[in-house]
Amino acid sequence: MTRNKMSPSFGASVPTKGQSRTDPNTGAVLKRMTNKADVAGATDSLIVYSRFSPTSSDNSKALVHGGDSTSAWVINVADLSIVRVLKHSDGRSIGEVNEIRWDGSGSYPNSVYYVNGLSFYQMDVVTGTVTLIRDFSSTFPGPFPNGAMLMNDVEGDSSSNSRYWAWQIISIELQGPYKTRAILTYDKQTNTILSIITPATFPLGKNYAGLGAIGYDYATLGYLPRPNMVEISPKGTKAIIHFDRCYTGNRDLDIGTVLDGPHAWPLNLAESTVAPNKPVKIAVDATHSGWSFGYAYTLRFIFCTFSVDNQKYSLANPKTKNDRQQGFQNES
Repeated sequence: MTRNKMSPSFGASVPTKGQSRTDPNTGAVLKRMTNKADVAGATDSLIVYSRFSPTSSDNSKALVHGGDSTSAWVINVADLSIVRVLKHSDGRSIGEVNEIRWDGSGSYPNSVYYVNGLSFYQMDVVTGTVTLIRDFSSTFPGPFPNGAMLMNDVEGDSSSNSRYWAWQIISIELQGPYKTRAILTYDKQTNTILSIITPATFPLGKNYAGLGAIGYDYATLGYLPRPNMVEISPKGTKAIIHFDRCYTGNRDLDIGTVLDGPHAWPLNLAESTVAPNKPVKIAVDATHSGWSFGYAYTLRFIFCTFSVDNQKYSLANPKTKNDRQQGFQNES
């Protein structure tokens, strides 16, 4: 295997606001959108993760996050003016921790969605109007003595049309890591919880979906292994739960089970031993990953792995069951 590395070349100096630079190697155009004065109160501004779009569905506006994870701005792409500093209805700023996502349906190009506490909101970034879509606190009453959060864990996204969503219910802990108490899938169009999995789903010894016996009694522990993130595939047909890889010293009793590495689940999270609803392992570990389209518009899951011959980039393909090409190719 050979590798050809292509390094970007945008010039030696920092561009001024509004200035564009073109990379001669790829033709990619880089345009500076902000100055420090535009993002007052933040040490820097950034896009955060490239797994979801920073621009509105009509490409007229861009979302910029502050490096403090609790602030964000919407910028007019045409003239680079600030459209709005994003704030919740109580006046507090929102940012990366609120998992802000543009509407992808095309019906609401001025809208973003975000989470706050155990609630899910829609905001019109032009008017600033905030609308509660659903409060999940009655579905997940706890007890959570220190509070709880609805979150995909920052990196995940909804289906491309913003209809289907996946989240974790994470309890805030005063000592030790926060804990995943449940994972759910949700249909925004019908305002319906499609399914919920909890620690009770995985009692000790259960051979879940025929993928191996669960090695720990999560039903008694009261919490799940915390996924790196959860998300919905772009076409909205699968829920992806990014559990970390199990190995000696890290949940080794779960090696080979549905809790070992990222799996593609049916939207209803139902247990099945039969394709296409049987959970399919799509990556070795919950490392950096993203989505791409192959030939004939087949959707592919791209992930990094360092476990085979130092190969770093792999393509998920259900027809080749090995670490290089493993898992899940086509959602159709």
